[in-house]
Order: sequence, then structure tokens, then C-alpha cells
Amino acid sequence: MPYDGVPVLHNGLPVGKVTSSRYSPTLGRGFGLAWVPMHLSEEGTEVQIRVNGREAPARVSLEPVYDPEGKRLRE
Repeated sequence: MPYDGVPVLHNGLPVGKVTSSRYSPTLGRGFGLAWVPMHLSEEGTEVQIRVNGREAPARVSLEPVYDPEGKRLRE
């Protein structure tokens, strides 16, 4: 999982940074927030995140990680 502040890359060039990342035991995977330029902020845009000196694939998602209506909680 990336540390807060690591670069977001696109086509090998730094374009943004991870602002926070955490592991979710509920989701069974990590998730994070990152700053990217507007032209890369579309749903599904593929970027890379630098994790332990290596590039790891990541995808822009506009879907909230939280459950604002409590649907998952009631299931």
C-alpha cells in the first residue's frame, strides 16, 4: 500500500500525489485519495502509484468508498 504523499504517475511522468491511503478490512483491499489533474479525473482512467519504489496500477473511481445510505450495513 502506498504511503501518503507518494507520486501518481501517468505515462511514466509524475502528475499528482496520494493524499491518503488505507486498508479496508470491509472491502478486503486498500483504497486511497489522490490529487490528479482535471484531464485525468475521469472514471476508469488508469494511472500508476509509486509503492516501495515500484509502479503499481491504479484506476480513478468516482464511486464513494463509504456507504452514505447504510445499504451495506443493513445487508
